[in-house]
Amino acid sequence: MKRIIINEEQFKLIKSSIVEGISYDKDSQTFSFDFVHDGQNDIIKLTEYGYKIDGFDKCFYYSYKFEDSIDSKTRTAFIHSLKFPDNHIEISDKRLFLRNAIGKLDKDISLPKYDLLVYPQSRSELTRELMADISKIAEPTYCSIELIKELPKRIEFDYIRFKEDVLNSILENGKPRYTDTAKENVLNTISSLMDDIHRLDYFSIARDGKKKKYKQYIKNYYKFKSQEDYKLYKNIQNSNILIIDDIVTTGITILHLLKCLRTVNDNNSITIFSLIGKPIF
Repeated sequence: MKRIIINEEQFKLIKSSIVEGISYDKDSQTFSFDFVHDGQNDIIKLTEYGYKIDGFDKCFYYSYKFEDSIDSKTRTAFIHSLKFPDNHIEISDKRLFLRNAIGKLDKDISLPKYDLLVYPQSRSELTRELMADISKIAEPTYCSIELIKELPKRIEFDYIRFKEDVLNSILENGKPRYTDTAKENVLNTISSLMDDIHRLDYFSIARDGKKKKYKQYIKNYYKFKSQEDYKLYKNIQNSNILIIDDIVTTGITILHLLKCLRTVNDNNSITIFSLIGKPIF
């Protein structure tokens, strides 16, 4: 059984649980993967089937989910090691973790029927690794498309939709949710948020988006990498599209990927896949 040496700081993060099919050896301070048996205290059960939920009116599949009892620090430590190799997860174990996920997905949806794969720009290689495994099975009719992040100074806020959905909303008792003064304060907060975004060299909606309630109203977050990709997707009609995103925690990235695609063409059948996710809708 393979073992992974971890340092004291990481051990403190996960000492109260067993990490994703990995058992802890107190004497050697190592963790070992077990892809065959699910332990009672695993943070992710590896031998269970994938999960399917409805989100954004689309089919949403993900292979693994954290157990509800697992704390955020443990989740973060594991996700970081997956995205940014730090010798705390052996390469061979990571590869099997990904291959098993793609195998489950293929059994559920039959990857060869998909015509185009779409994925978001990321600083980690995890999404590209998933893409490589999927491409070996899917062999899409069209080339895969990467949606890249727009320059921060070009990102906008959808004030019109925000006012309709939030500022001008009415409570159950018939009274306005916000007073005029409260509306002004909220708009000033958003204006300050957008000023901060426009000054950044690189904007991450997960890291820099601040208040969750504003994230879905940010516009122009993703764009097509090239004009050729834009034209390709615009001309594809009634095709099967698979969106791949490595880790889903809030669903905001998926929301913005869909916005970008729907702005160009909303005539395709879209399925969403994530390696690790949770029922967020």
